[in-house]
Formats: sequence, structure tokens, C-alpha cells
Amino acid sequence: MSRPVSSDRGSSEDEIIDGSLADDDLCFVLQRTSRVISRRVDTALRATGLTAEQSLLLAAIAEAGSPRAVDLPQVLALDPSRIAANVKNLVTCHALSGLTAACL
Repeated sequence: MSRPVSSDRGSSEDEIIDGSLADDDLCFVLQRTSRVISRRVDTALRATGLTAEQSLLLAAIAEAGSPRAVDLPQVLALDPSRIAANVKNLVTCHALSGLTAACL
């Protein structure tokens, strides 16, 4: 079986699916897989104006009710600055009310 051409954007996705990266470091493979999934989710959410990270943040807030801002980085395994930037964008787009980026 021939390997996918690495010049197109979907090639890393094809490599992950066909198992040709099986001998590579597990962390590397997981990181690439995560990026592939994020791209697909971002594409699916494009019509809503949300990114995968923003969608995850909204879901975590909805599930927790009124989480403390200091708890979100641990819950989502994200850097606090990324959460603050996403909250700022969501507040600007009116997807979140009652929160400000300053509270992070």
C-alpha cells in the first residue's frame, strides 16, 4: 500500500488512520490526532461562529453551572490565557452573558 502524499493538508489524518505512524512516539501521535479532530470540529462548527475550544468551554460552563474562573483551566486542561481569550471572544459575540474576560 502506498503512503499518502504529505503535501496535502489531510495527509497527517490519512497517516493516523492507516496506522503508518504506529512506531512513532505515542505523545506525538496523540497530539496530531487531537489536531485532526479539532480541525474537523472547527469545520463542523464554522456555521455557528464557534471554534472547538470555545464549544468545549461553553459545554464545561454549562455542565458546571457557575464554575469559578480559577477552576476552568484545570477542568479543560488549557492555559488560563487561552480561556481568557476565548471568554473575551464569546462575550463579544454575546454567546456568554454575565461574564467578562476580566473575571479570568
